[in-house]
Amino acid sequence: MVGTMKKNNRAGTVILLLLILLSIGAIIAQQIGPSEEILNRRLAEAGLNTDISQIREAFDLMKIASHTWQPWEENFDPDHADAPASIAKVLETLKTEGFLRSSDIYDSTTRKHLWGTGAGKQFWQASVNLASNSSFQIYTGEARTWDWSQTDTTAATDSFFLNEQSVDDYPFQNKLGESAGKSGFSLKIIR
Repeated sequence: MVGTMKKNNRAGTVILLLLILLSIGAIIAQQIGPSEEILNRRLAEAGLNTDISQIREAFDLMKIASHTWQPWEENFDPDHADAPASIAKVLETLKTEGFLRSSDIYDSTTRKHLWGTGAGKQFWQASVNLASNSSFQIYTGEARTWDWSQTDTTAATDSFFLNEQSVDDYPFQNKLGESAGKSGFSLKIIR
């Protein structure tokens, strides 16, 4: 009887140890693996990045095809109430001309019922297409904030440009150079 009890105790101990190990493994797996919410967000952002790159490519192709084409009026205000309708009109023009596959491209990170050109809806925002860093800060060991002074600061063109596809919105864009070219230019601010 004593031998049978020892066997049952050992079996219970082994099962308890296995449960503890499985619990620890589950906790570690949960901490290591990204959550479903993060995976869905990354997927939506990847789709948004693709759609934005297609829109930017369509703009560039239209500019190459028609040098006189101007998508916006000189006094275009992206914050104005009529801006979404104006942007929708430009996207429709790009679709009609064959540079954009659809004018109904929407931001996949926004819920569909919140998307549109009506009042209170979200739509594409026109913005400056910055390459990488717009802060004009120079880092040489320690951070220095930019201080504009008319007397000791000048702007000049520079032959150096960052010819990397990592800053481009679509393959071979050459954002910091001449469109569809291999050379480039940049603005150098000297202090």
